[in-house]
Amino acid sequence: MWGEIVPPKISIVFAYYSNPKMLGYQVEQFAKFDPAVLGQCEILVIDDASPSDPATDVVVGLTNLPLVVFRIDKDKSWNQDAARNIGAFEASGKFLLLTDIDHTVPEESMKALLAMGDTNRVHSLARKAHFSDKVVNSHANSYFMSKEKYWEIGGYDEDFWGAYGSDVLFRKRIIA
Repeated sequence: MWGEIVPPKISIVFAYYSNPKMLGYQVEQFAKFDPAVLGQCEILVIDDASPSDPATDVVVGLTNLPLVVFRIDKDKSWNQDAARNIGAFEASGKFLLLTDIDHTVPEESMKALLAMGDTNRVHSLARKAHFSDKVVNSHANSYFMSKEKYWEIGGYDEDFWGAYGSDVLFRKRIIA
């Protein structure tokens, strides 16, 4: 049907906290993607109440990317779990790619994820790190899964805010 809006297949979710250089780099990398790949994705940046350099200031004027910024109002240290839950809730894609703001996802990885059929499994993946072509093995904060699976697992427990790291039991709930 003409004019029908097709939701993205993959929603890429990043928690952000006062890291304009890395967010700028992420945006530059996504801007290089083939439009056919990028057209099947949405990028959700959840600003975890950055006291300086809010994400909206970094991405202002970027209308060429399928990017949306949300902002948490209350600054609580290490609150990335709440940011991920917000991203998963707001995502319109059938699948979620959750990763850290300081890891870029190579276009080849996105193509492989887009080519996957429906899956009820959780996948962890390698990605490029910190302004380089260095490939990092799977990481405890980087997952690909259906949005349905994310909520079946229970999302992240937001009571873990305030400590470096994350909801360490999230991974155990995935395996269970």
